[in-house]
Amino acid sequence: GDGKGETRHFVSQLPVAMASEDGIAGQGEAAEETEKVDEGPVKDADGWEDMMDGKVRKRTVKVGKGDAVDLQRDVLCSFDVRLSLDGEILQRRKNIRYRIGESEAIPGLELALRHMFLGEEADVFCISRFAWGPAGCKAAEAQEKDVPEDTDVYLNVKLIDMYPASPEDDSQKNWAHRVQELEWRRTNGNDHYRRRNMQLAARCYEKGMEVFPETPVQAPTSVGLSGKAA
Repeated sequence: GDGKGETRHFVSQLPVAMASEDGIAGQGEAAEETEKVDEGPVKDADGWEDMMDGKVRKRTVKVGKGDAVDLQRDVLCSFDVRLSLDGEILQRRKNIRYRIGESEAIPGLELALRHMFLGEEADVFCISRFAWGPAGCKAAEAQEKDVPEDTDVYLNVKLIDMYPASPEDDSQKNWAHRVQELEWRRTNGNDHYRRRNMQLAARCYEKGMEVFPETPVQAPTSVGLSGKAA
């Protein structure tokens, strides 16, 4: 048929890992803090902002510009993962897109992004429960290493771009927006799958299927399969 049934079958077969109590608590506390973003964290003598009673801290390396990230906005970011500030890079993610407020990013990263500005680079410290918790994070590339379970981490984060989450009314731009969302949802899902986080992989695939709920999908007549105007 249209392939959606096969995709749903695949998603339904993914083993869904139960979220740990620590992970759920971390997401909840981080979500509460995002609502307080306008209060402004206090900086220490070394420039670290305490964003949540020492559980998440952020230090600006390169100042950004413009407005801070809002909830339900898409962000494009890159980040490295280390176990100490100047330690070996265990994992590196480049040009990854998240929708703020969906809790796909780890809680500490999402909270830090909510306090960042376009073009900003920052070091971020997260205790384990605001990072990958008891599950850790598996390596997905040959040059990567696993993030061990129950481990505090340091991230170097770059906020590259931000976008409105809602598509524009123009049919061609709307179509392009939806095609792009389908692509980054699939890309994120594949990355989570390779890192053996089946719960997040399934969520990304399901979000991707929601992009085109109508069947069959009908593109505007002047738009090609790439999503660009013909």
